[in-house]
Amino acid sequence: MSKYYEKVSPESVGIPSAAIRRFLSEIEAQTIPMHSFMIARHGKVCAEGWWSPFQEDMPHIIYSCSKSFTSIAVGMCVQEGRFSLDDPVVKFFPDKLGPASEHPYIASRTIRNLLMMATGNSYAIDRTAPDWIKTFLNTPPAVKPGTLFGYDSSGTHTLCGIMQRVTGQTLMEYLKPRLFEPLGIEGAWCEMSPMGICVGHRGIHCLTEDMLKFGHFLLHRGAWEGKQLMDPAYIDEATSRQISTATKANKLDSNVGYGYQFWRVRHNAYACIGTGAQIICVIPDKDLVWVTTGNALQGDADYEEYPEIFHLFWNNIYPYLADEPLPEDKPAQQELESLCASLALHLPEGKEASPRESELNGAEYRFEAGKDNPNGIRSLSFVFEDDRLHLNIELPGMVWRLQAGRKEWLHQELPLAPDEGWAKFTWVDGDTLVCEANCRFRCGTYHFIVHFEEDSASVMIRPTGWSHFGRLYLRMTGQKAR
Repeated sequence: MSKYYEKVSPESVGIPSAAIRRFLSEIEAQTIPMHSFMIARHGKVCAEGWWSPFQEDMPHIIYSCSKSFTSIAVGMCVQEGRFSLDDPVVKFFPDKLGPASEHPYIASRTIRNLLMMATGNSYAIDRTAPDWIKTFLNTPPAVKPGTLFGYDSSGTHTLCGIMQRVTGQTLMEYLKPRLFEPLGIEGAWCEMSPMGICVGHRGIHCLTEDMLKFGHFLLHRGAWEGKQLMDPAYIDEATSRQISTATKANKLDSNVGYGYQFWRVRHNAYACIGTGAQIICVIPDKDLVWVTTGNALQGDADYEEYPEIFHLFWNNIYPYLADEPLPEDKPAQQELESLCASLALHLPEGKEASPRESELNGAEYRFEAGKDNPNGIRSLSFVFEDDRLHLNIELPGMVWRLQAGRKEWLHQELPLAPDEGWAKFTWVDGDTLVCEANCRFRCGTYHFIVHFEEDSASVMIRPTGWSHFGRLYLRMTGQKAR
């Protein structure tokens, strides 16, 4: 339950409980792997939930929602007179400039261009380079900066580098007294680049409630508990349409326009959006903020389900928002509360146990090298012990000893990721085992599907989630070794 916000019934703030229940039921019906949600109207939380094993006190990576925090830090620097939005970027990095930096598009590129994703690049430059900023400053853009939208996260990272140079502090150090402490945000942290700069384009971790607080800070145009923390004019400008995003025509909530590291979305709203359905959506006309976290990615980040989360909200909740409180609906409220309390990560429906378990105890299956085994998995072995599966994956140079629960998600280290997380298993039929291991600090899930026959096992192992966790693939039939 929220620690800062007053918890009220949905009806008391003009939202039918049944509408929120339909929103969640649709997510559940589509088995979209969400981790949390909170909805607040008129400054009060009317619904919240966490998909077990995720819990409200666990910081969650917010990916590109981090960009919006970076934008606010830039605005605060402008407010303090440290630089202006029209300063050229090259001004701050004379030590990183090379011959290519003299290109007129690089020389003229401004802080404002970086904020509005109009760097001239159509995508982020190579972040495997030892110095991301130096590479950014020495890669001539294809088009004139400030003219076309191109989602270039390397520009956001360069903004973090500028702030660190002019303030002598990292992004998080700078924001701590100016934003985090006033909002009561504790324990938020950010991943660091190899150059010692906060990964302010995708690396912040914080609580779901912290995301909601940030949304209300934006909704109130930089004010918090009666104190103006920053110039409201900057927030107005940052959350307004600064450039067209017509290239995103296939995503209704991404083609409305872009501000300064904020997306414009439908219904005169704006949002911070991170891969996997990290969302902070602010609807000023309705005095409403809603947030989500999740791993709504399929395959290798080639298809995201976050647009579906927006569709479900607009279709199931938005049309039913009333301007005045609604009559209390106790049965609907109880149904909603029951659903929120039962939220859990999804596994395919099946049976808890299979008669095969006794014969599989200690069984090992070996695999040949090949294109369908890019990680070089040598063997899988299985031991069933009470309500626990011990799955050993032998890789070159290591053995990953995964433990999965039959009735609950078991917490453990996931060394291949590397991360910590949870694993659980089920039998979809008497011969087919399904196991999943979910990362905690990354949007990453390992899926194991094993179909057993008398002397062999056909196995598919695949990862879903964003690409910055250790990948593991296998699609092959292995022979029983013992």
